[in-house]
Amino acid sequence: NTKSLVPPAISLMKNGYRVYISKARVEEQDWMRLRVGFYETYQEAADVGKKIMSMLGENEAWVTRIAQSELEEFGGY
Repeated sequence: NTKSLVPPAISLMKNGYRVYISKARVEEQDWMRLRVGFYETYQEAADVGKKIMSMLGENEAWVTRIAQSELEEFGGY
């Protein structure tokens, strides 16, 4: 939910990361995803993901290729 996404989003923004929230529907459930991007390669994204997870005290990052529509919606800032 939005409440749980705001604190890590603010922390990431304060540390210079480009952050946005996208919505997804997975198996009949609505999800909000805190995204950080955008990166040229999978390896670059994975390396940054490790840094972010360490910074946030989490243990898993999900690195994925986004759809062109998501890049167009969120990547133009």
